[in-house]
Amino acid sequence: MRLLALAALFAAPVLAQEPVTLSPGHPDLEVATLTPETTTYALNIVEPPIAIGTVTEGVLLEGDVLTVVTTSDLNAAALSGRDSTRMAWPSLAPLSHDATSGDDTGTVLFADGAVSGSYGPEGRASPFSFDLSQPVFPAAALGYVIRALPLEPEYRAVVPTFSASERFKEVLLTVVGPEDVTLPNGTEASAVAVRQAGGGGMAAAGPVIHYVDPGTRALLMTVATPQGSTVQITPLSAEELAASRAEAAAAAAAAEATRIAGSSNRLTPGHPDLIAVGPQSTVLTVQIVEPMVQDFGTITTTESLEDGRLTFTSDVQIPQAGQNQQDTTVVAYPSLEPVSRVEVKPGETERTTFANGSMVSVVTEGGAEAVIEGELEGAFGPGVTRHLVRSLPFADGYVASFDQINGDGEISTSTLTVTGQEPHTLPDGSETTVWNIVEQEEGSPDYEYLVDAETRDLLRVAFTPQPGVRVEMTAE
Repeated sequence: MRLLALAALFAAPVLAQEPVTLSPGHPDLEVATLTPETTTYALNIVEPPIAIGTVTEGVLLEGDVLTVVTTSDLNAAALSGRDSTRMAWPSLAPLSHDATSGDDTGTVLFADGAVSGSYGPEGRASPFSFDLSQPVFPAAALGYVIRALPLEPEYRAVVPTFSASERFKEVLLTVVGPEDVTLPNGTEASAVAVRQAGGGGMAAAGPVIHYVDPGTRALLMTVATPQGSTVQITPLSAEELAASRAEAAAAAAAAEATRIAGSSNRLTPGHPDLIAVGPQSTVLTVQIVEPMVQDFGTITTTESLEDGRLTFTSDVQIPQAGQNQQDTTVVAYPSLEPVSRVEVKPGETERTTFANGSMVSVVTEGGAEAVIEGELEGAFGPGVTRHLVRSLPFADGYVASFDQINGDGEISTSTLTVTGQEPHTLPDGSETTVWNIVEQEEGSPDYEYLVDAETRDLLRVAFTPQPGVRVEMTAE
């Protein structure tokens, strides 16, 4: 018996099934048993609990052509997008693909074993055209391929895919076997686990597990682990989708109410609400604190007051983000009306002066100069936000908006909300009380400022550049 067991052990690797290379219309795929249905998926980080957003896959089956329109509505604008894929049904052979993701757009046509199209920033997309070395699936067909696999343990398949953004990718699918899973809504389900290695999106950062109902062939849940976080992707029922939409509508209404409240109280230089506060000089340590702690760099700031003028300097050193910038900003005190600003980056210097409600900026780069002019229209100059939040009236629920002009003459509007007090532990371990101020600007992540309730010193700035990633800048 022991010899037989040893023989089986050594024979197992030899007998392990080689992966099957799938192609559109492959006999292993039971695509004809599937029913294409429009589905919305919720994306959630498990720990800490964060809702990333939703992805809706709309489908239209006309004769033997299936059109899949995928719309991503995610909390990070750069991750949101829309694409439309046409494929033959039930073979899943690609016909065309159009995509929009952030500033990039793309289009692909498939015909006679060749592919042609373009992809890149709108108006500057790069064209391509070449013959395919093997039949491919459109990337949007991968979900159907997973659901149509022979759900037999250890079945392995290579799925070649093509999309405008990712180009050619090979995906390895392995049927792990039966597994009992708990879905995010608490429901227990029996499923077959399918492991995905390779491909685009989250799969590019590590293995992804898909859980398929063996009876209905429905996709119950997908689990990915990008950047050390566990992300669950689950289809929403009609009731869950209605609740999700109601929650999103309520959040949008609250944000609009905040914007309206802020617009009715617009801060301008010299506004009577602003409180004169003294200079603060500090070093801000920049760290990623979620999903892991990682030092990123420093921002050294100084403030000095002389002859009715407040001068801010900052030295930004964040090597991993390629940031090396020195700024000097001068404003009138206590009005905070802009006077001048100098920004120095490697190979580029920008000098801006403000007078009589106007600005003139001279940008020097590589020996060439460009002059930019703009009107302030009551806006603050750049580089004053950290001081401005220290100057607010600290009253729970106080809301105000302010405009800020940059060196390009562009004006952006932000809303500041004082959300209340909370205890805070300083780097030396002592305790204090802080006011929390949230800055909101359309198209940018929200910024959170913690200001000492007694001294009005800025203690921390934090923001979330994308779901699951939190950056904090803490005063030493």
